[in-house]
Amino acid sequence: MSRLPLPDFLLTSQYGKAVVSTQSTGRIGEVTRQHEVRVEQINRQFVECIKERDVAKESLAENMEARRKLQANKENLIKNLSNQADENERLRAKLHMSTEDCIKLKKELDMRVYECTEQRKQIKKLNDDLSSAGIKVQWANSKLKSECDAHQSTRTKLSGMDAKIVRKL
Repeated sequence: MSRLPLPDFLLTSQYGKAVVSTQSTGRIGEVTRQHEVRVEQINRQFVECIKERDVAKESLAENMEARRKLQANKENLIKNLSNQADENERLRAKLHMSTEDCIKLKKELDMRVYECTEQRKQIKKLNDDLSSAGIKVQWANSKLKSECDAHQSTRTKLSGMDAKIVRKL
């Protein structure tokens, strides 16, 4: 039976058994230490990546919640705008009706002067309300636009964070 040659780091004792040389033992120890250091570095990097991923998940959850709130706010603003448009149309119809009433009332001026004056005051109040509602709608639209811009900025930041995570992985 032929024997295979022993590797360099193994020596043969006088009894034919393989023994490890001190030089090779040192080299094995050094390689083992280097391996352990590298494993520790990789473990630290892995833990850092997990932490970054968790932070990104939390940030994503917060951003999604903010997005849901903004969406709900947007829907409410759209609903309010629709309601205000309906109210505006109703007020216009009422104004038109009041104008027709004024024409009829002018024919009966002697009997109805007081009623005509009250109608004009009411028309002025409705116009003021309509103007106030228009200003409120403009303010709400401006606020919605700024919130949409802020959401877009948040989305851009999130994309940047996703790209960083992908690069690190």
